[in-house]
Amino acid sequence: MERARGDAADGGGARHGGDVRADGGRGGQALPDWQLIARVACATGFAEGFTYASAEEVFEELKRAWNPGTGWDLRGVTYERLRAAPVQWPAAAVDGPVQVFVRRSPHFRPPADPAAPLIMVGPGTGVAPFVGFLEDRLARGRTGRNWLFFGEQREATDFHHREELEAHLASGHLDRLDTAFSHDRRNKVYVQDRMREHGSVLWSWLRDGAHFHVCGDAARMAADVDRTLRELVARHGGMGDEEAAAYVERMAADRRYVRDVY
Repeated sequence: MERARGDAADGGGARHGGDVRADGGRGGQALPDWQLIARVACATGFAEGFTYASAEEVFEELKRAWNPGTGWDLRGVTYERLRAAPVQWPAAAVDGPVQVFVRRSPHFRPPADPAAPLIMVGPGTGVAPFVGFLEDRLARGRTGRNWLFFGEQREATDFHHREELEAHLASGHLDRLDTAFSHDRRNKVYVQDRMREHGSVLWSWLRDGAHFHVCGDAARMAADVDRTLRELVARHGGMGDEEAAAYVERMAADRRYVRDVY
């Protein structure tokens, strides 16, 4: 929320024709989300539960409601730590043990065919296994071409495994590296946007038998990449939607399209 707008001033928020104002009557004033929500709550009769004076108080209230069964364990986080840098959930204490979760993905591995091209989409920490894929193909003398799409928020701080990837690129083992740093530009760009930019080349790789591997976020990224893949197959392969969907499904059945998402 940017700000609440209204016509009449009321220091605590007021009702006007069924609408609730929370800007205190000062037109154009931008307020933090927590403060707007608290003011609206107070104006609608829930003042007792929203008597917060700062963002830190809101955070401490959330912290008291921690539930380790869901993974939202805030015991190891302070307000200062949260402000300083992003925190990976579940958040262990700074000097405490780190929780590790292991899940088998028996089909998520480099192509068995040493000459098969490989397209990898691994934004965020999803890039980690692909560094291993590249090392594995190099150690085994695999000759297939390699193409990686990597995305994160900022290049300066979030380019994971940059040295290894740039070394593979410089040696020619990694044929293509396309990056998308969403917070480094006014109009955000993601890995699926880079796929569209190079759609005709991506289709030519698929036509040559390339395997397509995806690793990372299951909530949004995986679905966006899957949708984009189908769009590109339809557009550059000259297929209808149903034919393109069948093509992608055949890739999955042949284990040319493999995902490890979480």
